[in-house]
Amino acid sequence: MRVFYVIAAIGAASCGPSHPLELPPPDVRVLYTESGKGDRGFNDSVFTGLENATNEFEFRKEEVTPKSELDATSVLTNWFNAPLDDDSPKLIITVGAPNGELVAKRNCDFGGNFVLHIDSLLPACPNERSFRFRVFVSSYLAGVASMRVSRLMRAGAVAGADVEPVNEFIRGFRKGVEDGGGEWVKTDYLAANESGFNVPGDARQAANEIYRTADVIIAPAGASAIGVIEAAKEKPDRYAIGVDSDQNALGPNVVIGSIVKRIDEVVRETIADINNGQFVSKSVDLLHASGYVSFEPAPRFLGRVEATIDEYLVRAAEAAALDRKAHP
Repeated sequence: MRVFYVIAAIGAASCGPSHPLELPPPDVRVLYTESGKGDRGFNDSVFTGLENATNEFEFRKEEVTPKSELDATSVLTNWFNAPLDDDSPKLIITVGAPNGELVAKRNCDFGGNFVLHIDSLLPACPNERSFRFRVFVSSYLAGVASMRVSRLMRAGAVAGADVEPVNEFIRGFRKGVEDGGGEWVKTDYLAANESGFNVPGDARQAANEIYRTADVIIAPAGASAIGVIEAAKEKPDRYAIGVDSDQNALGPNVVIGSIVKRIDEVVRETIADINNGQFVSKSVDLLHASGYVSFEPAPRFLGRVEATIDEYLVRAAEAAALDRKAHP
């Protein structure tokens, strides 16, 4: 029996046929972050990847939302230490730096499982893939595009926590805002830990404060970003930039666009590779040019920002190269 274990905190695929008839359907176990599904971010992107995979492969799925980091650690440890009950491959997928640290502590001892980690690079191990989404270029383009919509030409950020994946969004966006003729007002971190990614009420309050003097906010804050978008709806001419997934549906009149990480495709493709015996170990930065990360303008604003995105693409790439030297 093929078993896919999936944790979400947080290559070329073959679209071949479903499992041979003689094999039972695999099992999929999903452990989300404490915010769970509905975060409009990486949890939902992992779920979308799993759903897309079901269109190609038959498998069973169990979903769990942990109550704490200790709970997630216990689940992951049990999965790694569980004896393999047959010769079929098993895949554990983790998303986010905290879960990545748990995987790294295994020192490549994965109990015979394959591993996919998303959103930070892990030390190279056999039977392991890790991907980091480098979002600077896409964030930069969101910044210059937002200045084509902004009236005040001032922007800020409401962020879940002061951690590197979040800060790359902010650095790229701020550089784009400034190169687009705008001014940076403030960055507000909601918490010192993962709890900041699931407090939409606090995010709403922080956004209201920034919206006093700025009219665009980027919100790399997980489920908390919903609070920023709601705050934008309450005021005239206030806008937001979505993060991780396409958040236009949350506020079609206020979301200028979203910086999208195709976590769903990475999940789907890895399941396909395991299914077809094509899993290859790798540790890769996924850049804007890869197509796995992009800035997607909302339809309402596309005509106002499309030319600007094309105009600033080279400058965005140059700025990103400098940023990667400073933040490798």
